[in-house]
Amino acid sequence: MAPHDAPTMDSLLQILTTSNNIQALAHTLRGIPRETSSLVWASPLSSGQDPLDVLDVRANTLGVLYILCARLSVSGALPPRWEVLEEFCHNYDVEQARAAPDRVLALAKAIQKATYEAGVPQQALPLLIPLLHIYPSSTLTPMHPLILQTSLTTRVFPPVLPLLSPNTISDISGDINVIDVLTYFYLGGMILACVQRWEEAEDMMEYVILVPGYPSAIQLEAVKKHRLFGLIVRGKPNPLPKPTHPLLPRLLKQTPYAALISAYPSYPVLQSLLQQHHQLFAQEKNLGLVKKVVDLAKVWSVKKLTGTYVTLGLEEIGRVVVGEGEGVEGEGQEAMGEEEVRELILSMIDQNILHAQFTTPTTVSFSDPPPAFSKADVDRVLRDVQGQAEMLALLDGEVGCGREFLSKVVKNQQSDGSWGGASGGAGATGVGGQGVLVGDDDVGPSWEEFGGL
Repeated sequence: MAPHDAPTMDSLLQILTTSNNIQALAHTLRGIPRETSSLVWASPLSSGQDPLDVLDVRANTLGVLYILCARLSVSGALPPRWEVLEEFCHNYDVEQARAAPDRVLALAKAIQKATYEAGVPQQALPLLIPLLHIYPSSTLTPMHPLILQTSLTTRVFPPVLPLLSPNTISDISGDINVIDVLTYFYLGGMILACVQRWEEAEDMMEYVILVPGYPSAIQLEAVKKHRLFGLIVRGKPNPLPKPTHPLLPRLLKQTPYAALISAYPSYPVLQSLLQQHHQLFAQEKNLGLVKKVVDLAKVWSVKKLTGTYVTLGLEEIGRVVVGEGEGVEGEGQEAMGEEEVRELILSMIDQNILHAQFTTPTTVSFSDPPPAFSKADVDRVLRDVQGQAEMLALLDGEVGCGREFLSKVVKNQQSDGSWGGASGGAGATGVGGQGVLVGDDDVGPSWEEFGGL
């Protein structure tokens, strides 16, 4: 094709089938003006034949990639057959695809958008995950948040769980931005919470909090969930890490979540706060999570007693659990019945939360848990600490320039706390992604709808 000739599908096919240099071919294809090339890539051959029927997925990966992107994004274009998409995503040539990472990301977004519009979003995930192979497995990429977004909206979690170990990440791709990093850790924490891996979910939210730059709305949401996850795991939240931006704790104090944390595990106070702020928790899509925290307050009230008492009767425990303090029955609250307390104690023993035994049918004796630290546990903790240190150093070095980026993003914050911008962004109650905007209304069901939460 001469430099000034308008491209046609026939001329592009000639280039694709005769080139034997991947980098030179990629350079040639990038040089074609995108405003005109999309229509050409989406068109058939002059004979009316579909170029996808002519090209081989592995031998002509670059050409098939450009055609699929165009056919999924150009209005009125003939969409590719589903089996062609499947064949490409599972059999493409990795080296060729690495020459056009922007096109691979565009294809991933187009697949996600097309499956959503067709009402079958769950079909996107098996195609998106193989596209990650163009990057080293230890690299965090713009495709990670896209995949996690799809997983969360469809509630298909097992395929993405291997992507959620921060210790496997030692690099960040050059085309990633701060919002991608925030979104990856935030959605990763949400997914881990959905499968009740609460401690790991708490760790993921901590990464969100620690991303350098001016604090964003998604980081405030991460602080809320970090505190709530801590209440679930141990009955109290861990202190926020020292590098936390000082504005985040101050903003948290202005929310009902601060009162909830301060009152924990006083069951009547928590019930009152839940009723008082029910609408806010529901609007922020945290109602189910808050309910779980409140329900577990009884567990942590009993656990708290073990620090003071060696033996207690079931009746006394029932009064304390629903009271405003130890031995004080809550105003307007009925004490738990002995049978209800017995079931609670037995459940805590079965889950290894409580070490106790019934010395009489109505009396419980508490004991200290036996030491349970093994060399493997110590090694795991050391690896986790090392991984966190490496990841934070990486974020500080690679994403530290994001201070300017986030400052620009903050300027787009709307008066209601949401985030503007056509490409999506981190909202006060959710995150958006280019192609398909995802807020908490879109990330699947609310917390109370997740089984077992």
